Amino acid sequence: MKGIIVHSGEWDRIYHAFNIASVYASFDEEVVVFLTYWAVDTIVSDTQMDGRKGEILSSAIQKGILKRLEDVIKMAKSVGNVKVSVCVTTLNMLGIDEKELPNWVDEVGGLAEVLSAETVIFI
Repeated sequence: MKGIIVHSGEWDRIYHAFNIASVYASFDEEVVVFLTYWAVDTIVSDTQMDGRKGEILSSAIQKGILKRLEDVIKMAKSVGNVKVSVCVTTLNMLGIDEKELPNWVDEVGGLAEVLSAETVIFI
């Protein structure tokens, strides 16, 4: 199993974490993407980047150069065995109810599962 821990709430980091998950899944690897802290805040609030980066990303999405974050996540899950886990401590810290999570989240859990992976990437 491969583990990807996404701490950053920056849209492009979350995007690339799921691109990495897609590649691993295409190699028939099981992948767990663990979203914590600001990544959870970003997926719940569906925020994009502000300023120039935000303009560039929005333009690229509108032109079809990039996919929406939700579409990239759904694509990663469709490629293979990609599971999305959200940190329970982060939900409590940010006051987010599990019902607020997007429907593509598979579980709420802790760090132990992802740290048991043979390879862990921290983003």
